[in-house]
Amino acid sequence: MTIKRLTFAGLFLSAIILSGCTIFGPDLEPGADESAIIARYGKPTAVYPDGDGALLEYSRFLGQHTWMIRVDENGHFVSREQVLTVEKFDSIKVGEDDMQSVLRIVGQPAEKSFLTLKDYTVWSYRYKEQNAWNSMMHIKFDRDGIVRDKENGLDRLYLQRN
Repeated sequence: MTIKRLTFAGLFLSAIILSGCTIFGPDLEPGADESAIIARYGKPTAVYPDGDGALLEYSRFLGQHTWMIRVDENGHFVSREQVLTVEKFDSIKVGEDDMQSVLRIVGQPAEKSFLTLKDYTVWSYRYKEQNAWNSMMHIKFDRDGIVRDKENGLDRLYLQRN
């Protein structure tokens, strides 16, 4: 590697690490207000209604981590959860969940595609399976936006090229 590439790689990794630092620290105290949430975590990448409160989505670079921060009806901090996990993907029910419920469960996908032969829209999520394997979960929706299939595999982004 050239010095230029090493410098770029170092800056790139530093940016990744720094972009995630704010989210990986300790939680706020329950009841912290919206200004404290924004000061601590920044602006959410999306907001979803959730009962009387809301879920604030914080998706991070390359999408292997998405945090959902639950706030109550007054916008006060309740909890924080990393949602790109096998357990969360397992909670998505084929034939029952739709695009809106999937957004509330695991947030926005890293990639979207379409399977012409099956007429499915596919949302793909990067995640670390068992905190070890760079994986992708593909959630397939029919024309009505209902989950019809789920499939996981290796994330091609991390496959070595010869």
